[in-house]
Amino acid sequence: NILARMAAKLSAERVLESVDTVLLAAEHRRRNFTETVELQIGLRRYNPLRDKRICGVLKLPYPTRAVTKLAVFGNAEHCLWAERRGIPSFSEDKMRSFNRNRRVVKGVLKRFTSFLASPEVIKKIPRFLGAHPSRAGKFPRPIAGSIDEEIANAKCYVRLQVKKVMCICAPVGHVGLTADQLRRNIVLTVNFLVSLCPKGWGNIKRLYIKSTMGPAVDLMK
Repeated sequence: NILARMAAKLSAERVLESVDTVLLAAEHRRRNFTETVELQIGLRRYNPLRDKRICGVLKLPYPTRAVTKLAVFGNAEHCLWAERRGIPSFSEDKMRSFNRNRRVVKGVLKRFTSFLASPEVIKKIPRFLGAHPSRAGKFPRPIAGSIDEEIANAKCYVRLQVKKVMCICAPVGHVGLTADQLRRNIVLTVNFLVSLCPKGWGNIKRLYIKSTMGPAVDLMK
């Protein structure tokens, strides 16, 4: 049981109380957009240069953002499918025209939050775009099975990665979700992060959650 495993370090009651605080603050001052709820993790006793790399992708049961800016690196069929649904797409010829130009590639990556790619195209991404998608944490996921399902699932992935600083920030939901849905996403994300850390909970210093415009709330008080 996930909640039982977390009980010693992080109580389910405290998580739900913190989520309620975040949602109440967002309700008190509504914005003209749906705020994302972010998990902020402070690390300790971890050396990014020496210790095992902390990097992983987890699919959550509920969306991490209300709106996901998605694009497709696709073959002719998938590009046509994306065009019919108003989703930006990039064919092999279009990617080839970038000439691995750093500014152009980074500009494309900055415009979108996630990418999908045809299975036969994904193998060519490093050749067309270099290492920039991986460094930005936006390497595309392969399209497997129903494309409509892939689009729906694209909102539910969270990536946890430590680069040069001793902290991680990751979207775990939005204020349009219920408190219990947010709690579930947060619990799964924290549990997954602990499994990635070389010393488990020994690497976790602080945990906070906050909405886009709201105050940070300590999960470990």
